[in-house]
Amino acid sequence: MREQLQLLMKLQTIDLRVSELEKLKDEPSSKISQLEATLLEKEKDIEHIKKQFEESTKKKIKKEKDLDVELEKIKASEKRMMEAKTNKEYEAFLKEIAFAKELNLDAEEEIIEYMNEIEEISKKIVQLEANCTNLAKNFKKEKVKLKSDSIKYGKEMKSFILKRKDIVNAIKADLFEQYNIIREKRLGIAVVNVTNGICQGCHLNILPQLYNDVQKCEDLIVCPHCLRILYWSNNQ
Repeated sequence: MREQLQLLMKLQTIDLRVSELEKLKDEPSSKISQLEATLLEKEKDIEHIKKQFEESTKKKIKKEKDLDVELEKIKASEKRMMEAKTNKEYEAFLKEIAFAKELNLDAEEEIIEYMNEIEEISKKIVQLEANCTNLAKNFKKEKVKLKSDSIKYGKEMKSFILKRKDIVNAIKADLFEQYNIIREKRLGIAVVNVTNGICQGCHLNILPQLYNDVQKCEDLIVCPHCLRILYWSNNQ
């Protein structure tokens, strides 16, 4: 029984490491997905702000065209004013031109605001594109490293799985089945040491006679509290 318990302890060590390696092997893929999502989000931000740039530019161009039209109207009004036949007509043209010029001043201010807005947006685009370029470079390097780590963990896992097969073949079938049942119920820990009469799985005391039986290592003993297989470390 001592030899079988030693094999179970080795098997458990391997199983725990394999479980850990499975997580480590899959972790890079998860990180790569996160990095890709971050990069995609940054690219969307750039596209969004570029649309703002286009919209502001279109508004500025439209306002400039409208202003040009209004300026032409003022020129036409000024020409017609010079042809006025009465003071009343002349004054009417003066009022019309003054009002139009006032509106044009407002339009010019709007155009300046659009120009300032476009300038600020342009700066943001340059900054965002620079950040995105750096992020893409770092992502490329990190992706290579993460894939390398995944391959490394995968190879180590395969090595342990091969060792596991040899150990499993040397363990009695019924004992191996019991080990698996306990392992599934106890978060991967099926075999635990007993130190000074205390189960190292649930940290509760076992009866002195049971502790003596564990030390003899003649039969399979399970903890009466957590039902894990007990093993005395001095039997190693």
